[in-house]
Amino acid sequence: MRTMQLPTYGKLGPVVLVAALVFGAMPSIADSLTDRVASLLRQADPAITLHQVDDNQLQLALAKKSIVVYLDNLRRSCRLDERGCAGHTQNLVKTSMELLTSTDDPHQGSRQLRIVIRGQDYLQEMTRMINQQRTVPTRFVYRPLSDSLVALMVVDSPQAVSPLDEESLGKMALTPQAAWGLASTQTFEVLKAVELNPLDKNVFGLGGNYFSPAWLLSAHWEKFTRDNAVEVAWACVYDADQAIFAFNDTAKLRNLQRGCPVWLGKAKKPVSERLMVWKKDTAQWATLQTP
Repeated sequence: MRTMQLPTYGKLGPVVLVAALVFGAMPSIADSLTDRVASLLRQADPAITLHQVDDNQLQLALAKKSIVVYLDNLRRSCRLDERGCAGHTQNLVKTSMELLTSTDDPHQGSRQLRIVIRGQDYLQEMTRMINQQRTVPTRFVYRPLSDSLVALMVVDSPQAVSPLDEESLGKMALTPQAAWGLASTQTFEVLKAVELNPLDKNVFGLGGNYFSPAWLLSAHWEKFTRDNAVEVAWACVYDADQAIFAFNDTAKLRNLQRGCPVWLGKAKKPVSERLMVWKKDTAQWATLQTP
């Protein structure tokens, strides 16, 4: 179930950010899902303006607020659990209506600032999609992390995680520098409970938390490098919720290079097959340059 609020990716279950999951053709109650969701939304409020982009994307507007609703994960849930499909659908409609009718609270929003790692292509497509609907271009708040990845600032609300734009940041009465500091601190707090999953000597996996890959940008990473005498490290952030990294051992790097495209192909929310590298002398992540 994924709901996007210009744009947002929902928190009500596994989601797909870049591409819808592909399933074999089979009779299913999910086949008429788009029409059913659209009908329920109109019943919830006849004043809704609804535009169907395709079978998996609906653009909604009510009063002065707009959102984009993605149905790919709901469609998957309904195919896997036909008996529960009606409940999943009602939950999506309920969440969509809450997003459309919620009153923005700038102060609350500042307390919900977080950082996620996403692909440059995701950011570009998201910006293109949103700006098709606007006369004034939207500029999202992010920092380049490598030539294929960005650190993206988001607002973590109960309904969804929403990328932050400059207009919304201005309403919070925060400078970009202050916002990044606040988002970093709050993200690190969220990641305190993240545990590394040892896959091999000098190879670890990250996961189990929506913001897990941001661990690589945090004070937790700084402590890890000190405790483990890390001179050089490599990371594959292949999924929005998952990453695998290796350090010090170049033999492990070769395995990471072979594995990253494979993991990306199986990811629920694909990010990038390009590896990042961290070196002690710069203490920054950058794209790994390969011969």
